[in-house]
Amino acid sequence: MSLEVINDLSNYSQWLGSFVIMSLVLASYRRFDGSVKILGLMGVVSVVFQSLQAVSMEFFNTQYLNDIGDCYVFLETLLFLAFYYVLFTSNRYLRFALFGSAFIIVSIYNMVLFGDATYPWYAVLSATRNVLLILFSVFAFFKLLTDLPNDNLLSLPLFWINSGILFYFSCTFMLSLTMDYIAQVLTNDFKMFWTFKNFLRAGFCVVICIGIWKARQKPSHSAS
Repeated sequence: MSLEVINDLSNYSQWLGSFVIMSLVLASYRRFDGSVKILGLMGVVSVVFQSLQAVSMEFFNTQYLNDIGDCYVFLETLLFLAFYYVLFTSNRYLRFALFGSAFIIVSIYNMVLFGDATYPWYAVLSATRNVLLILFSVFAFFKLLTDLPNDNLLSLPLFWINSGILFYFSCTFMLSLTMDYIAQVLTNDFKMFWTFKNFLRAGFCVVICIGIWKARQKPSHSAS
């Protein structure tokens, strides 16, 4: 199996994962609380931007467009921060930290959008996003353990959703920091990088889908 085929398979896998996330939330939209609805919106954003990228490459014979990718990363990051903002309703300090994080992301995104060097700033944006989301996912696990629910931990939607976020952004943190170097070293084989990242994203989507399914099974509008 050629690298081109494997790369296409990884693209379809992550696209399908985002589509399933979107579909699960939309199918039972009224059952979910705000945090899960935000995950559904993430799925919609992912499907739309991946479709735009595919259309531009298929019908306009363009390569991967950084502008589309940058906008997607920016919007998705804000949605992740919004997810944790809804989750940490009872902690004003963490909510203030989330506001500060959003400000940092917006500032770096402006550098990505208006800066001269796209790749270095994209790496900074991705690495900053990863660090912030790793930290907030760790805080969410502390919240989960502090609440000490009577349910089986594996039956809690937040456990799966937070695990998916921690897994994906921990795995891609070093990739984000070294992306510029990898692009220079691999050159024509840079698809190997994206293929690996896409499969990580597909795995992330699978874990998130489990969390959404657990939330769908719960009688109340609680994601925890």
